[in-house]
Amino acid sequence: LGEAQNIVTTFAPRRGASFVATVPGHHIYGLLFSVLAPLLCGGAFLRETPLHAETVARLVRDHRAAVLVSTPIHLRSFAVLDGGALGPVERLFSSAAPLSAETAATLVERQGLRPTEIFGSTETGGVAWREDTAAPWRPFEGVAIESTGDDHLRLRSPFLPSREAYTCADRVELVEGGFR
Repeated sequence: LGEAQNIVTTFAPRRGASFVATVPGHHIYGLLFSVLAPLLCGGAFLRETPLHAETVARLVRDHRAAVLVSTPIHLRSFAVLDGGALGPVERLFSSAAPLSAETAATLVERQGLRPTEIFGSTETGGVAWREDTAAPWRPFEGVAIESTGDDHLRLRSPFLPSREAYTCADRVELVEGGFR
């Protein structure tokens, strides 16, 4: 719940916003972004998990969804949609894998949506975010990052079960304000 509150505080979805997700609620990313965050902002979410681009677009329109929670593979498939098909969406989240610059550019060009990418893992929860695939990752509030001697990401987060630093398999380069 603390992590979901951090998401709501960071991204401030409109109070009462409807969420559509292509990620099931039993996945940690789906649970946080498409079940708990909507509840915390007084919003609504769908029980179904649409997979096909046309179905997603229809549900977004039918429910006037302000937030779309998805993955890079689903977002890549949205290239088949007519321009503006995701019109009601105000914020688009992507996680579970890196988003390609090409997919991000197509979403901006055809749908007018700049995806917000979330970096994290089942073990760590959300760690960082960015709104440009070329930008560095910015840690979430309360998440402290450092690099080990062999360039692995080490972090401390209030959402980890232990207050000890957690070393990830991800290799990073620290830059001002975050990491690559």
